[in-house]
Amino acid sequence: MTLLDVDGLEKHFTVDSGFLSGLLGETRKLKAVDGIDFSVDEGEAFTLVGESGCGKSTAVLSALRHQHPTAGKVRFKGQEIEMYSKRELRSEAQLIYQDQQDTLNPKMSVGEAIAEAIRFHDIVPDSEVDARVDELLDRVGISPGDKYQEPSAFSGGQKQRIAIARALAVEPSLLVADEPVSGLDVSVQAQILNRLMDLQEEFGLGLIYVTHNLGIARKISDTIGVMYLGRIVEYGDVDDIFENPQHPYTQALLSANPIPDPSVDRDRMVLEGSMPDPIDVDETGCPFAPRCPDATAECETADMGLEPFEGDETHLVDCIHR
Repeated sequence: MTLLDVDGLEKHFTVDSGFLSGLLGETRKLKAVDGIDFSVDEGEAFTLVGESGCGKSTAVLSALRHQHPTAGKVRFKGQEIEMYSKRELRSEAQLIYQDQQDTLNPKMSVGEAIAEAIRFHDIVPDSEVDARVDELLDRVGISPGDKYQEPSAFSGGQKQRIAIARALAVEPSLLVADEPVSGLDVSVQAQILNRLMDLQEEFGLGLIYVTHNLGIARKISDTIGVMYLGRIVEYGDVDDIFENPQHPYTQALLSANPIPDPSVDRDRMVLEGSMPDPIDVDETGCPFAPRCPDATAECETADMGLEPFEGDETHLVDCIHR
């Protein structure tokens, strides 16, 4: 079953151009998300990957109505997402953020934080809440006896485990993990990711993972969307995209990704410049053209959108040369 179906999602911000421009009524538009499509099925792990500032976090927050989108249609379990109340949607789709210091109440024990979510959404009778808290903590690798501790007593990795337990407490059908292991030691990252993957499989959850790390994207994903300046430029099965990347931006990202085997030689594709400010991007043409080694004059005006690569409906590319 398709949990989340996103069609033509846009999120624009109006940017103040200065005092004089404000007096003259002149404004500029920042297209943080510029007409993207994606879907997530029950039990599927979908990753949005791209550089910082590409719009991947904004896309997810807008799709799930944590931010109001500018345009686009979103369906959740076959219904228009507007049909869900905020409480219903928060129960169905839970977010796990990068920094749990901002989401865990420092004066509330972690057990109380999890119990609060259970009670708010009426998951189990009040008499069973404490046992449910113990079960959830145990599932994520935290001793139930530590439930009386406040967040400051835990390491960063432990806080992420607690955040996962709290997200699972409301029995969602979709988890959204936004850079949840960024900043943690590599060994801790692996532990958290393995636990998250095990729990996703155990509960049959849909998962949206947001990251800039291609290694993590390959490890955790079934499907992947590569974002650049608010657009998905390549979309499809994760193995297909990693083994047969078609968009020049995807190729450049992968060429810069470290290979564990030192005997493997791979050409490095070096891009010119850096990702521009989204405000300064031309309205027409491919936004990647100024940095693309394959760019031609046609790229400056073409607006292709995602199309099947060589007729393969499961591998989509936004490039006129593919």
